[in-house]
Amino acid sequence: MRTPKISVVMSVYNNAPYLPKSIESILGQTCGDFEFIVIDDGSTDGSGAIVDGYAARDARVRAIHQENRGTIAAATRGLELAQAELIARMDGDDIADPVRFEKQVAFLDAHDDVGALGTWIWVIDEDDAPRLPGGDPPTDPAEIAESLRHSSPIMNPTAMMRKSVVDRVGGYRPAYRHCEDYDYWLRFSEQAKLANLPERLLLYRYYDGQVSQKHATTQLLGTVIAYAAYQERIAGRSDPTEGLTEMPRVDALPGLFGRDDLPRLAREFVLPQIEYRPNAFQNGGMELLVEALRQREVTDLPRTLKVAARLLRAGQYGNAVRIAKAAILG
Repeated sequence: MRTPKISVVMSVYNNAPYLPKSIESILGQTCGDFEFIVIDDGSTDGSGAIVDGYAARDARVRAIHQENRGTIAAATRGLELAQAELIARMDGDDIADPVRFEKQVAFLDAHDDVGALGTWIWVIDEDDAPRLPGGDPPTDPAEIAESLRHSSPIMNPTAMMRKSVVDRVGGYRPAYRHCEDYDYWLRFSEQAKLANLPERLLLYRYYDGQVSQKHATTQLLGTVIAYAAYQERIAGRSDPTEGLTEMPRVDALPGLFGRDDLPRLAREFVLPQIEYRPNAFQNGGMELLVEALRQREVTDLPRTLKVAARLLRAGQYGNAVRIAKAAILG
């Protein structure tokens, strides 16, 4: 049996309201030479039946069902099953432009030194209504290498990668749950160049119920830890997080990395990005802010009291009082 040009890997968990449009956007690609590996990660909302329905109608769709093990395990399994020379990622709630694969394949065929290629995006809400253009990541590999210091360079559901590089990088690492993409691209960048097409070839669905919105603090902390691990690797030292199954606590970072500055750097990176996100203070943000106040790293009292006021309006009375006390009393 002939191997297709592309293996499409999609992990699905309870995406039933959006899944048909997502799948159809792949089946409708102008470049149709692909196998479509869909990992149903123990969905309970009928997503599995939707996938099976498409698999029965289109031989390119390969439905894989497993007990719920999380996005990292599902996506990694998909990468391992992929057979084609190119692997395209896709999420079960986004919509790909019909020419996405055609344009990505053409670019990669013309640029042998690029190992992974993303695209720009449009952002839509849960009703498919446009919200805004996505943040436009750099396109040039040199600019992307610089941007790796602070952000993920490729939107994961836009990625098309060379299998030869994927096999060297391996899968997503469980310790970096909620920020596995950033850690993955850091490791990928050590093996090959990254690039983006300056064209909006994906509708990216953004809504309040997304996992990334519920775990913003963990995601941002993971960014700091992943980059610190990257610095160790490119310096020729071992990765302190290799083999971990959970993200280390902030207070454990000095012992793990041999760097006393990492807790402070983590607080400086995370806190400005969560001050308008009350939910983040229910998932680790509170401890970061209180410790920053205790260490006298935060000196803007009016700004801190505004954070407390936002939490008060959000119904987080205990957290609001705790912040106010720490801001005033230290």
